[in-house]
Amino acid sequence: MGLILHRFLVMELEMELPTLLGCGSVFLRMDRRMNSDVKPLQFVLKRGTAPARDTASLATEKLALMNIAATLENCMTFPKSSPTLENLCPLFQTICTELSSYMLWPANCWFFVSLIQEHLFERFHGYFEIGELKWGKLALDIRSHVSEKVRLDFDIPSPPTLPGLLQSLTVLLQSTHPKHFATAMVSGTL
Repeated sequence: MGLILHRFLVMELEMELPTLLGCGSVFLRMDRRMNSDVKPLQFVLKRGTAPARDTASLATEKLALMNIAATLENCMTFPKSSPTLENLCPLFQTICTELSSYMLWPANCWFFVSLIQEHLFERFHGYFEIGELKWGKLALDIRSHVSEKVRLDFDIPSPPTLPGLLQSLTVLLQSTHPKHFATAMVSGTL
């Protein structure tokens, strides 16, 4: 078991139309980690700061995206209006752009998850079926700056430019709605 707990998001997406992945539920995992090219000594010498590696992973089985040691921290649903993946891209894009560095403290995986949850909760009237919003007061100065930028950018329709899988997912899953939104905390290492 690792010494450092890693936090990530898992969204259950409900498919409205048949796609290459079939019908039914698909699961999307969002992660923030330190770029793996950075050596531990470099990380220490740069005062716990390194380029961030934000990723999105997709699977038809939730367990394929979760470590055996993962524990459910909270579960949010959207009873009033479910966001589409297309709605979420500006949120993810702004957060990843504004927080391009991974910092041991405060712009880490915990902050990343908390910030995304906070905006989904506010914007789409999320309801916590299990647990509550965690770490909402973490790094208030950075959170305020990024949150203001998110609020300005959220309604601007723009083509997604997130690196990796999320960019291609938007085309594939444009009519997909998150059915459930859950965060899990797992043990692992940086």
